[in-house]
Amino acid sequence: MIWRSYKLLTAVSFLLDDDNFYPFLVILRGTRKWLNWIEHRSSNPQVVGSSPTFRIEIMKKSFWILASVVIVLLGAAYFLYPRASFGGVQMSEKQFKQVNRSKDNIDVLLQDLNKYKPTSPKTVTKIKQDVDQLIAQNGENLSTADFDKLETAAGDKNGGVLATIEAAQKGHYLIDGDIASVLHTKFSIIVLQSAKSATESDSQAKKVASQIEKDLSIDSRLYKIGIKS
Repeated sequence: MIWRSYKLLTAVSFLLDDDNFYPFLVILRGTRKWLNWIEHRSSNPQVVGSSPTFRIEIMKKSFWILASVVIVLLGAAYFLYPRASFGGVQMSEKQFKQVNRSKDNIDVLLQDLNKYKPTSPKTVTKIKQDVDQLIAQNGENLSTADFDKLETAAGDKNGGVLATIEAAQKGHYLIDGDIASVLHTKFSIIVLQSAKSATESDSQAKKVASQIEKDLSIDSRLYKIGIKS
C-alpha cells in the first residue's frame, strides 16, 4: 500500500512540475521522503515487532495521511493557480506566455509590412529581422515538420513572406492586391504553426489560431496594405 502511495505521489509531483507550483512540490517531495521512512520502519521487525496487523495499521494510516495531503494540495493548486485560457483553450501559464509572444511577433511583422517602401532598403531589413525573430520564437516546441512549414511560409525561400517582399523590392513595386493575397495565405500558415507551438492538439491549435487572427485583424490589415498601391 505504501508503494502504491509513493507512485501516486510521484504522479502528482509530475503533474505539478511547474515553476508556479514550487511551494507544493517542496511539500510533496518531503512527503515522499517521509513515505520512504515509513516503509523502512514498518518493514523492520525490530521496530514494529512481528505482528502483521500492526504493520497493516501503520500502512493504512500512512495512506490516509497521504491522501489528505494530495487532496489539499490539488485543491490549493486549483484555486490559487488557475490555468490560463486563450481562444477557449485551457493552458498553462507557460503556454499562455508563448501564445502572446507569438502573437506579438506576428503583430510587429504586420506593422512593418505596412511601412514597406521599395525605395527604402531599411524597411526590408526590418522585415527580415522580424521574420528571423518570428521563426526562432514562434517555432519553439514545434516538430521538425511543423517548424519547416513555419520557416517556409515566413522565410526567404519558396514564396515565403520575406521572399515575396525581397522580390517586390528588387522589382521596385509596392504590395498590391495580388501580393497581399499571397501574404494572406502565408500568414494563415504562420498563425496556425505559431498556435501549435503552445497547444497540445490540432483542434486546440485551430481555436488559438482563430483567436489570434481575430485579435490582430489580420485579414483587414493585409487588405489595407494591398489597396495602398
